[in-house]
Amino acid sequence: SRVIEADYAEILSRLIVEAAVQLGGDDLKVAVNLRDRRLAEKLLSGLEDEVSRIMGKNVRLSLEEEPVSIIGGAIVTTADGSLIYNNSLEARLERAREELTPIIIQRLLSGDVK
Repeated sequence: SRVIEADYAEILSRLIVEAAVQLGGDDLKVAVNLRDRRLAEKLLSGLEDEVSRIMGKNVRLSLEEEPVSIIGGAIVTTADGSLIYNNSLEARLERAREELTPIIIQRLLSGDVK
């Protein structure tokens, strides 16, 4: 549906901006899956402006030619490939799982389950 597409466009935008800022801006390559390619093409120039504003310098975002095999989100790399920020949906879920596991275990062991 259109609402889901609009929501996902916002999510993809946030994921790309977060990765670009974490990598420090400059000349960056954005890799997405095949399904998200057209959406990413539409979003990139606006996101380039947003990241440039946040970083206080000119940032260039270009779409990687080859699609990546991810469910969604983006993998952003520096132009020379030396730094990678994996902000795919899978990577986000894995980071959340790593953060939540100790909390869940602590609650289970303390009997603090509601």
